[in-house]
Amino acid sequence: MSEKSLIPAIRFKGFTEAWEQRELTKVFNNFIVPMRDKPKSFGGDIPWTRIEDIEGKYLNGTLSNQYVTQKTVDEMNLKIIPKDSLIVSASASFGIVAIVTNDLLTNQTFIGLVPNPAYDLDYLYYIFQSDNLRRQMSDKSAGSTIFYIPQNEFKKMNDYFPVLPEQKKIGALFDSVDSLITLHQRKLDKLIQLKSSFLDKMFPAEGAVTPKIRFKGFCDAWEQRKLGNEGTTFTGLSGKTKDDFGHGDGAFVTYMNVFKNPISDPKMVEPIDIDNSQKEIRYGDIFFTTSSETPEEVGMSSIWTEKATNTYLNSFCFGYRLNDLNKYNLSFLAYNFRAESFRKDMILLAQGISRYNISKNKVMEIQTFVPKGLDEQSKIGKFLIEVDELITLHQRKLEMLKNLKSSLLEKMFV
Repeated sequence: MSEKSLIPAIRFKGFTEAWEQRELTKVFNNFIVPMRDKPKSFGGDIPWTRIEDIEGKYLNGTLSNQYVTQKTVDEMNLKIIPKDSLIVSASASFGIVAIVTNDLLTNQTFIGLVPNPAYDLDYLYYIFQSDNLRRQMSDKSAGSTIFYIPQNEFKKMNDYFPVLPEQKKIGALFDSVDSLITLHQRKLDKLIQLKSSFLDKMFPAEGAVTPKIRFKGFCDAWEQRKLGNEGTTFTGLSGKTKDDFGHGDGAFVTYMNVFKNPISDPKMVEPIDIDNSQKEIRYGDIFFTTSSETPEEVGMSSIWTEKATNTYLNSFCFGYRLNDLNKYNLSFLAYNFRAESFRKDMILLAQGISRYNISKNKVMEIQTFVPKGLDEQSKIGKFLIEVDELITLHQRKLEMLKNLKSSLLEKMFV
């Protein structure tokens, strides 16, 4: 192969040399292809690592707590991947990569790469996340049902490399970006867990008439109310074919809008022709999904808080309209119907085998607990909306960081 020289779109100040194209055989001193045979027994101290064990940049063992003895390694001639190497998935899911921080064993899903000391390990980790090597892995794959990259083809892959000091700067930059992504992901996960805890404790549990957590000044028992006594149901769109969707001056609330959002997103609607024979939705209407692939996801709810005309509900949900909106704070209801106690009642109604469904008549028999006054309802609704807004803020920051990394991977590598 003749070597080519190129430069990336973005570089650190002070570096002007062209990057050189090199085959991976010049970059890695050893390519370790693990044995196909799984260890006959476990119980030692050498980790047996699988693809499920990779959760981030560094891999130091096994989450499955499977370990192998040195005796088994010797008897089966298993190949240990040494620390300060890379492992890259070269079968099934291409391009999953990690830095090995302790000696370990793995299956034939991976190829172990022992780097030449003249190359920066962090930089090498990130080139396997760039488009160039991922594209080559896809192009060189073979197989019919399960795709894999033969070792000889893997070795022929090539990439462009700067001088070592520039490699170190690039590796350190991406490491910092990854650290920020991890930090924001952890914050987001904690907020999601916190919200789940609030949904469990700010609404009465089964058999209780008051929640575990309350705002100061509220001590009265909550009132039990049957949904069927508080409102009526209506169906979503009916009698439509696929040709009726995607055009028109009307709109309908999508299934995913109802499924994902306690309070419906007015932007998550799709066009349809105006049809006066269909039921228009109104401010304060509550929507429930009627089916799902798992019972845990049946009957997800969403509340419409907009004033819109010629807007309908999709055919995979049903609507619920309160008799008296003045008795309820809509934000409170949005989270009440997503609280642990209410969700348990809804899941019990799920029926099916491969797909689960609920009857809207059965849903109307559910009893729910509500504070007597609007003040407590309003405080709970406002508080949980603020939690959701924090979650959304962190989701946006996380998405921005991931987009930044993606852009840098595109522009800082040749």
